Amino acid sequence: MPEQYEKEDLRHRQGFHLRTYEMDQFGYLSPTGLIRLLQEAAMQHVLRLKISAVELGKRGLGWALIQQQTDIFRWPDLREEVEILTYPCGYNRAFTYRDFLCYDASGELIAQSRTTWLLMDIVARKMAAYPEDILALLEASKANEHLPRADRRFPMAEGEVMFPDFVPGWYDLDFNGHVSNAVLVKAMLEGLPKDLLATHQLRQLNIKFQEEAHLGEALSRSVAALEAGKWALHLKRGDTSLVRAYSEWDPKA
Repeated sequence: MPEQYEKEDLRHRQGFHLRTYEMDQFGYLSPTGLIRLLQEAAMQHVLRLKISAVELGKRGLGWALIQQQTDIFRWPDLREEVEILTYPCGYNRAFTYRDFLCYDASGELIAQSRTTWLLMDIVARKMAAYPEDILALLEASKANEHLPRADRRFPMAEGEVMFPDFVPGWYDLDFNGHVSNAVLVKAMLEGLPKDLLATHQLRQLNIKFQEEAHLGEALSRSVAALEAGKWALHLKRGDTSLVRAYSEWDPKA
């Protein structure tokens, strides 16, 4: 392992006291609230490592999330505090990987997430080669154990139900100048039947980000039932597929 990266440098713990605006109407952490907490934990880690969008943007680089598969074992409520452990865990020529483990105050694992990232040239909007400093960090990250990689298979959906287009606004943009991932996920989930959202809780969400979405574009959204408690979601710009997702839902206790 390169000397400049001790084991604890590559693992980051972030505590959160859950806030009202992260809750759903039933008082539990919402799916987009969870995604934002995971993103915040990762951001605080890369800020500490000095490879965040803030530093990389000065070098014409940025991180783009390609896929995120999240499993939820229990949804925390407003009264709770959670701790997220996150760490990079390997790479290949095209992608880097980062895992997240979310614990409640008693130390119980209540959610986990595995993510796949691309280092992007933010001017040319294409994949960039790893600079030497980032390559050294990624080499060191191989020592971290990791969850199984995100499932790259997405069920084919038939009989999609369309619902009104979504047009991103200025405050939907992130550091890379495109629509943030959490905003896209929220836009897709809102197309699911309201009786499903009222009576079920999300158990798994697997998302594949295929293309960027930009300010002011009309994005078409659709959902399709696969089988009991399983739904496919799709977001497009014209005929171009932007985001695909697969979700599993359990009845509320």
